[in-house]
Amino acid sequence: MHFIKIKFIITFIMIACISVTTAQDKQPDPGPKFTEVADNLDLSKHSAREVMNYWKKVNGKQVTWTGTVKEAKAGRGKAQIMVANDKRKLSNGYNIVLITYDLEAAGNLKLNQSISFTGTLYDYKGRKGNPVIIYLDEVVLVK
Repeated sequence: MHFIKIKFIITFIMIACISVTTAQDKQPDPGPKFTEVADNLDLSKHSAREVMNYWKKVNGKQVTWTGTVKEAKAGRGKAQIMVANDKRKLSNGYNIVLITYDLEAAGNLKLNQSISFTGTLYDYKGRKGNPVIIYLDEVVLVK
């Protein structure tokens, strides 16, 4: 009887240790890569139906990307930051628009500064033959 209890306790401890190790090893999911999203929303590469179906899958997902600040505007409690990711074509010098409510962090950005950011996919603009512009909301600038 004692042997069974000891075996049960040892098994329980091993499972607990494995669970803790596995939870610590997991990194937050950075979401889909910028190039993946931009390519799948490109009407020069996909039909309108394919683009719409892809957007339904990724809309609202959180992503972590990088880029270069090209312009910033503030107003009504939020800032709009235009960012260029040079891995895809630019439209008017940028291809990502960030919406952030952290006006202090946005105010500290400098033109042509490289930044990392996390935000939620919420809109895009694209026409056949033109670059895709992807909009992120609730953006947090990563230090």
